[in-house]
Amino acid sequence: MRPVKTCVQVFRWMARVVGALILAFVSLHVAVEGPPDVVNISPREWLLWGGFGGSLVGFALLWKWELAGGITALSGMTLFYSMNYALSGKFPGGWIFPLFFLPGFLSIACCLVERITTPKG
Repeated sequence: MRPVKTCVQVFRWMARVVGALILAFVSLHVAVEGPPDVVNISPREWLLWGGFGGSLVGFALLWKWELAGGITALSGMTLFYSMNYALSGKFPGGWIFPLFFLPGFLSIACCLVERITTPKG
């Protein structure tokens, strides 16, 4: 197997595993703490939650549709970060939120590298 193909496979599975672990962590958190109180959420906060949910949907999509899932995950996290900054004046804290960008970046990179290195024919 060529080294580029091996790297693509490793990064593809890293994206899938990290995305699945984040989905499992969020699901466990919702199961323990309960879902958010959606009745009292302002329209601006809906965008915040929409971005977060969009990133989770992207993690599920990248298993089947790598490019679409990666773009959805990155778009969701970008919306989440933008709205969090707009609402609070600061970006989300902690180490976990930057990790949400990893599956999207890896998926898009794998898709693009594979398209570039695959011979046309």
